[in-house]
Amino acid sequence: MDDFSGLDDIQRRCKLAKKTNAIVEKVKFFSNAAYFLSLYHDFEVAREAQRREEEIINEAEVEADECYESDTQYPDCYYRASFTFNLEALKPSRIWEEFRFTRKQIYHLSELLGLNDPDITGEFEFRRPPLECFCMLLGRLAVPRRLIDMTEIFAEDKTVMSRCVLECARFIYRRFRYLLSIGDYEIPAKRLNILQELGCKDQDYYDNLSFFLDGTVIQVNKPVHGGDVLYNGHKHFHALKYQVLLGTDDIVYSLEGPAVGPAHDSRHTIGVHLEERIIEAAPGCCVYGDEAYKGTDVMRKPFNKLQLHRVPKTHPHLSPEECEKLIEDLKLHNVTMAKARVRIENHFAKINQQFNLFKLTNKNRLGSTPVGILYFCAVFLTNIRTILRRRDLSVRQYLSWRRVGNDIAADNSSLDEENSEEEDDLEWL
Repeated sequence: MDDFSGLDDIQRRCKLAKKTNAIVEKVKFFSNAAYFLSLYHDFEVAREAQRREEEIINEAEVEADECYESDTQYPDCYYRASFTFNLEALKPSRIWEEFRFTRKQIYHLSELLGLNDPDITGEFEFRRPPLECFCMLLGRLAVPRRLIDMTEIFAEDKTVMSRCVLECARFIYRRFRYLLSIGDYEIPAKRLNILQELGCKDQDYYDNLSFFLDGTVIQVNKPVHGGDVLYNGHKHFHALKYQVLLGTDDIVYSLEGPAVGPAHDSRHTIGVHLEERIIEAAPGCCVYGDEAYKGTDVMRKPFNKLQLHRVPKTHPHLSPEECEKLIEDLKLHNVTMAKARVRIENHFAKINQQFNLFKLTNKNRLGSTPVGILYFCAVFLTNIRTILRRRDLSVRQYLSWRRVGNDIAADNSSLDEENSEEEDDLEWL
């Protein structure tokens, strides 16, 4: 029989009361009856309802203890709390809901990330096994909840879980930060060709469109001091700002930030020399952004009203009819590119949907919560989920992209680019 002494009393009572649906309904009925009857000052009936509620809970405790003694009587809808985390004990549907990956994907991903290698994880202070810490990080990012609510799965103190989540996030950030900073790694030539081919399918104006660029904001809790620095006047809340470079294959190739909330998109990209890095890492490719960016040969943007109005002046050799036709073509081009560029907005929504910790804005406290590192992990894991659904790239190949300046991929020399059929099938489970 399992020991529940380490769980909170309220959680213990709720778990035991949820033995069957009938017991839950009875507890709800008598609880409501006791409450409403107390409003009418019928204390004798209210006390009787409370006494009956206690009897039902005691019966649920006895029935639950009997189920714990034998695994054959163990109910499928009931989670068996334990002080040793066991991923195999969780149902597949529960694993997908809590961690956003399947059980086999978690095992395979922990191996590829290096969590199973003591030589790599030795410099990090993992309070629990690295695989368990990785599951804590996934559970923390997937659902906007408190750490104390995760004790049902991991049965650990919230301070221990907080430390495990932080160490695992730091491990992923330090080891794979270069994969979300274009110019710090080499994009294979085959990948660049795929990006341009996918870009040509969305439009017929640019023959080398490979990336989309846009900014996103992460709402944070108002700091006690210096809150005006983070206040975003456009969104009307305190926030951190990121610049995201999304490929036409729905993979994020660069995540620039965080910057303070009032920072303008164009100024932010100039400050991090994003255009120069794109030219160096992806020669011959162009980027499409919105009106906030400065239009260049590499950074393209929609044609504004002033440019459309000056078409007769900039093209004096065209007749008025030809100028009107050119203006209509440019307007149609803006509409077409707007439909193509909406994928980066959908990608922001996908990140928040899959790893929606950042919806709990009162927990995004700078100084006590590593918001920047956690958002990096969310974007990085979203990339991996996207790659798992593609056939032209595997996770092993993605993690083995060479770091610029190193003859051997830093910290990834053990990753082989050639996958066996068994490994490819495993990634798709």
